[in-house]
Amino acid sequence: MGVFGLFDPPECKQAEDCLARSQPAEAARVLLASKHRRHRRVQQLLLETGARLVELAQNLVENPQGPHPEAAAEMIDLASQCMHLDGPALALQQQIQQILHDRQQSNAFRAQLLRQAEQWEQSGRLRSALEVLEPLGEWPEAAALRLRLQQRLDSFRRHREAMETCWNQGQFQAAHRHWQEAKKLCPHEPELAEWAARIAQALAQPPGRRPPEADALSPVASAVPRPCTALPIYQRIQSFLLADWALVLNSGEACLGTPRSEGVQIPLLGRLHRRHALLVQDGQGWQLMPLADKQGTPCSVWLNGVLLLGPERLRPGDKIVLGGAGSAPGSSGGSCWQFTMPVPGSRTAVLESSPGNQNLICVSSARLARAILLADTLVIGPHPPAHLVLPDLPCQRIVFRWQSEGLCWQIEGGQARLEIPGQTIDQADNRLYLPSQLVVESALDEAELLGRAAAGAAPETQLTLEIKMC
Repeated sequence: MGVFGLFDPPECKQAEDCLARSQPAEAARVLLASKHRRHRRVQQLLLETGARLVELAQNLVENPQGPHPEAAAEMIDLASQCMHLDGPALALQQQIQQILHDRQQSNAFRAQLLRQAEQWEQSGRLRSALEVLEPLGEWPEAAALRLRLQQRLDSFRRHREAMETCWNQGQFQAAHRHWQEAKKLCPHEPELAEWAARIAQALAQPPGRRPPEADALSPVASAVPRPCTALPIYQRIQSFLLADWALVLNSGEACLGTPRSEGVQIPLLGRLHRRHALLVQDGQGWQLMPLADKQGTPCSVWLNGVLLLGPERLRPGDKIVLGGAGSAPGSSGGSCWQFTMPVPGSRTAVLESSPGNQNLICVSSARLARAILLADTLVIGPHPPAHLVLPDLPCQRIVFRWQSEGLCWQIEGGQARLEIPGQTIDQADNRLYLPSQLVVESALDEAELLGRAAAGAAPETQLTLEIKMC
């Protein structure tokens, strides 16, 4: 201590000791509490302490084991009270604030995902809940929930396998008991609705009679070569191509992402994440939810110009942009789509490429601009309201509808036959087969033909509608 040090306030000595022990935060608190803030030595020590605090904050941000933004924010805040922050220090302060903002946003997103997964667990949507938890990694709360979900799904699989075994052995009462247990675990599984109809029909038959569908489902029977490879569309997990017009999805949820990525039902061309967003159907309609990238940050999903940070209810006419740098259709790199529910009374939705954009769904060799999320019925007509509008359709409309025996077709104002490779299905069998083609022939009355001709949309006399595998 120099001669003049004898007249320094006592807190100067305390601050110097703190700095000597590499405790600049303690030195700052001592000096900032001083009654002699204008004293020359106090001012010098404040500047020295502020510089040490900025250096410490920089080290905390650049820590190779991961940044510590909360501690760095505390250090830079103390530094700002000790001295006026210059350019580099101000830039560091802004960097720390951005890191904190990103971390808070990521934590809020993760918490929202966890809440959504818990809600879906309670409603029995176990697969959807697992899908939501995937980006949360080994976060403790997520890991505990994931374990519960896996246990319930394992139990569901056991009951489902036992149900199929009992069915194939003709033990329909036992199959029904396993179906009931599986229904308790996963009430929204589409295949359970199909099994419910089959088991109910089997139980209604006289004892000892085996339904013909049992042989078709038997693992042994499935290994026997068949003259016809087309099968009825029984399960809602089956998807298909409707000619080159649309991808038809029967499941209650669909992941949007890049082609050839596992678990993606709607593969899109464009600069997107592998698994970018999730569409989920519930009792009120459809929800859209951004998934997370490898860093746990929500993928860029814009709904009507608003960036989504969690699940959001979709409404007819909503504009969706996936990826890109902006919120409006046409923004750089964004995949732009429109969500509609065009037929009143139907929960089936349509995801269609926005006009003027070259966004396409890439399935096999097909490039499509439309995905139909088939919930109950699919209406094809020459004009709206319809899920798919074909102006030259030679009938009033075609309706696909889920019934107990599977997905069935119906023609209104026309006649049709369903053809599958090497065989024509009897008219009484109105189930839809995959693959197949529906040949529609005109049976419109003269007034309907004249009306369409006047509107410039005279129908063809015959139209072949291909039902193709994805």
